[in-house]
Amino acid sequence: MNQNIHDILDAYKSAVAFRTDHLQAPFGEPQLSTAPVRFELSDKIHAVSHGGLALIHQMVIQSGLIDALNAVQVLKLKLPYLESDHLLSITYNFLCGGTALEHIEYRRQTKRPERR
Repeated sequence: MNQNIHDILDAYKSAVAFRTDHLQAPFGEPQLSTAPVRFELSDKIHAVSHGGLALIHQMVIQSGLIDALNAVQVLKLKLPYLESDHLLSITYNFLCGGTALEHIEYRRQTKRPERR
C-alpha cells in the first residue's frame, strides 16, 4: 500500500515538473493561440455550437484586451500561463456552457475530432 502511494506521488511530481519545465512552452507570452481563424460556409457542413468562440478570441486579440489583462500583476510566477490565459480560459468556459472550474479540465482532456 505504501509503495502505491509513493508511485502516485512520484507520478504527480513528474507531471508538475513537466508542466513547469521552461523548455516545454514559450514563457513570457500568452499560451492561447493567436493564429488567424478561417471561416467557411457550406450547405453540407454543420458547425459546432461553440464555433463562434474563435471569432470572440479574435476580437479579444484585436481589441488589446490580452495586453490590458497582462498589465495587472496578479501572479508571482508565470509558468507558463499569464494572467490573460487564466482569465480568458474561465470566460471561454462560461461561454461554452461550463458552470464550474472542473469543466475547463474536462474540455481540455476531451479528445478532439480529427480534421479531414
